[in-house]
Amino acid sequence: MILVSSKVIIDEDILKVSFRQELKEKFLEIVPVGKIKELPAGSKDEKIGAYCYENGYDLITADKRAYDKFFRDARIKSVIISKYGVFKEGKRLIYRKQLINQNYSH
Repeated sequence: MILVSSKVIIDEDILKVSFRQELKEKFLEIVPVGKIKELPAGSKDEKIGAYCYENGYDLITADKRAYDKFFRDARIKSVIISKYGVFKEGKRLIYRKQLINQNYSH
């Protein structure tokens, strides 16, 4: 069973992507990096991953290698990566990364 979060963090690399309305229809809470004090603009992947893990957020990003840095946090044992869409302007894939915290109830 895949646990699905109703909350997502939007990485800075796709903040200008034009699927915001679609996100609003799928998720209850959408937080762009740079909009909260815990994740200021320029936050590193490790910090974003830890925040997602600790607070039950998924991450929407075009950064296909960010998961490498998530595993530097010893608590993170599992990341589910799925294709979310295509960033038409940049012709890059957009990913949904789910950091699984067995102790967190989504």
